[in-house]
Amino acid sequence: MSRRRLEAAIRAAKLLEEEIFRSADAIVCTSSRMCANLDFSGDIVTDICERAEVYNCYKFEAVRDGIFCLQYSYDGDVLVVGYGDGGVELLSAKDGKLKRELQRHRLGGLAATCLRFCPQNHQLVYTTSCEGHVTAYDLTNNILHDIATGYNYDSPEYPQEAGHAQRVFALKYHPQNNNIFVTGGWDNHLKIWDSRRKDGVIKTIHGPHVCGDSLDLKGDTILTGSWAATDGLQLWDFGSGQLIETFNLDHAVEHLEYPGDKQKGDFFYSAQFGGDDFIFAGGSGITDVLVINIHTSQVVSEVHFGTTIQAIDSTENGHIFAAGGIGGELKMAKMV
Repeated sequence: MSRRRLEAAIRAAKLLEEEIFRSADAIVCTSSRMCANLDFSGDIVTDICERAEVYNCYKFEAVRDGIFCLQYSYDGDVLVVGYGDGGVELLSAKDGKLKRELQRHRLGGLAATCLRFCPQNHQLVYTTSCEGHVTAYDLTNNILHDIATGYNYDSPEYPQEAGHAQRVFALKYHPQNNNIFVTGGWDNHLKIWDSRRKDGVIKTIHGPHVCGDSLDLKGDTILTGSWAATDGLQLWDFGSGQLIETFNLDHAVEHLEYPGDKQKGDFFYSAQFGGDDFIFAGGSGITDVLVINIHTSQVVSEVHFGTTIQAIDSTENGHIFAAGGIGGELKMAKMV
C-alpha cells in the first residue's frame, strides 16, 4: 500500500473516532483553492489555502551538520528528523518539541540519509546512513535493530543487478500498484521497476538529475526535482515516459517576498506532491520552500530559508509540512 493511501485511511479513521465529521462535503477540496484544513485542536475548517504560515521553528546546533531527511508518521502526530552527524530525533508535529533521541549524534559521524515509517507496523522507523547501515527503531520499547551493516567487498551478500550507473537518491512506489516503483539518481535517468520480474527494470526515462529526495508520484504523474540550473521541476507521464510540463519558476518567483537567489538557478534537492493541490520544492539554488498550485502551475506561497534546503515532507493531505537543511533551522508550516 502506498504511503498516501495509508495516510488517508488513518486520517479518516482518526476523524471517525473523534466524531468530528461535520458533513461529507467538509473533508473534500471543492476547488484548487478551497481546502479542508485540519488544525491541531481536531476541528475541520473549510478555508481558502492561499499561503504557508510557519507555526514553529526548531533550531539546532551547527555541529549537527544540517538536516538530511525527515518524515511525518502516518497519523501525522510525530516527525522524525535525520541529521548530517548521524543523529536521529523524534519531534512532536504539533509544537516541534523533542520527544526522544533515537540515535545520538556523533562528532564527525556520517549522515542519516533516509527515514521511513514501516507501513505494516507504524511504530517501526527505518533509517539508512552514508555508512551503508539500515537500522530499525521500535518506538514502543526503544529497541534498536540492525538490519544491514553495509556492503562487504570480501563477501558480497547481495546479488548485483543491472540498474543505475551512479548513485541513487530517491525511490517511490506507484500509488496504485505495490509491485511497481521508480528510482532516480545521478545518471540522469529514472528507472521504473517491477518487483515481480527477474530482470527488474521495465522502463527508463531520460532527463532528471536527481540528487536528493526529489521524486514523487501522484496517480500516473511523476514529479522530479533536478539539481540543475534550469528546468529543475518537471512532471512526467508514467505510462509513456514523456515530459508533461516544466515549471517556469523564473517568472513565478518574481512575485514572492523572498524569492531566493535566482542567479544561482533552480538546483532542487527536495520535491514532493502535497496532497491534491500543491507541490513543495526547495534546494540550493532556490533556497525557499516553494508552494506551487498543481492546477494553475503558479507559486502561491513560500517559506523563506536563505540556505540550502535538503528535506521536505508533508502530512494532512499537504496542509501541514516541514522542511530543513544546512541553515540550523527546521520549520513547520501549515496552509491557511
